[in-house]
Amino acid sequence: MKEFIYYFLSAFIADRLLYIAGSLLLLWIGYRLTTSKSTKDKQLRDFNNAAKAFRVAFVNELSVLENPVFDAPQNPYDVLLVAFSKHRIAVCSFRNFLAGFSLWRFNKA
Repeated sequence: MKEFIYYFLSAFIADRLLYIAGSLLLLWIGYRLTTSKSTKDKQLRDFNNAAKAFRVAFVNELSVLENPVFDAPQNPYDVLLVAFSKHRIAVCSFRNFLAGFSLWRFNKA
């Protein structure tokens, strides 16, 4: 009888430990998937914000070059020269968000 109780309790405890270990494993997997997705979402959000800032840096000059004011003729070189530092800052800050082949193509352009 003593052996039966011992085997019954050990099987019962082992069974419960497997349930607990399985539950902890599933919790850990869920946590890793959630943090991985949130990290990727943050990286994508940062990239989109940087791309938006990059586009905004060129909007004024592109609008002046596409729709010149006729009463004040402007040389495109002068328009771009005035905004060169702003464009350079935008290029350098956006370059930090690129890697690999995308960075190579961006530098080539």
